[in-house]
Amino acid sequence: MEASLRPGLPSTAALFVAPGFLHLLGNVLFTVQGHGLLLSDDPSGTAQAKSAIGQATARGSAALLAMRVLLGEAGQPPQAAGELLATLAELLKVPLRERRLGFRVLGEEGPAARILVDPQAFCNLVADAVRHLAEAHPDADAGVLQLALSVGAAGGVVVHVDFAPAAGVLPFPARGASWAEALARAAVRCGYHGDVRAHGDRLQMSFPSAVAAPWPEP
Repeated sequence: MEASLRPGLPSTAALFVAPGFLHLLGNVLFTVQGHGLLLSDDPSGTAQAKSAIGQATARGSAALLAMRVLLGEAGQPPQAAGELLATLAELLKVPLRERRLGFRVLGEEGPAARILVDPQAFCNLVADAVRHLAEAHPDADAGVLQLALSVGAAGGVVVHVDFAPAAGVLPFPARGASWAEALARAAVRCGYHGDVRAHGDRLQMSFPSAVAAPWPEP
């Protein structure tokens, strides 16, 4: 794994989501341990326990893949955009909750969710976009940060990042230009080829559709 990491690649986004990763990992371990103990006491619940353990380990595996690409590992095959977004949402909700920011995800099961994208570009840009927006808002600036998926041009995926201040709270001053510039620098670092557009607290990132490499002949 170390050989495939890009030396010197900043991992600011990885540090931002690290609390969420540790929280999720703890939940996975708790689920596996809890159902393992239940099985030892009551073997009749084998099917239910296996299902719960399987779901927990799948969440853990998906989170581990996201962390690996955020830390700079290259060469991961294309992944479904909806699955990547759902995993990132689990990792992001903890640092956002610590900043008293609400969070919701839309479109993770719609038509765009099934489109394959490059996980390195997708995870790095989405996590960095959320980090920039969250860190720009003071703790008392309550509101909801929203991620949404839609189908883009030529069968690609568009990720919409938006912030809506809470009722009675004045919007934070627009930061469109500086936000777009910061993300453009992050895009270069992870080899992203697409379109980033920022308008105040609204951002759109376009990701081209990727095709998974065929399995080698046995």
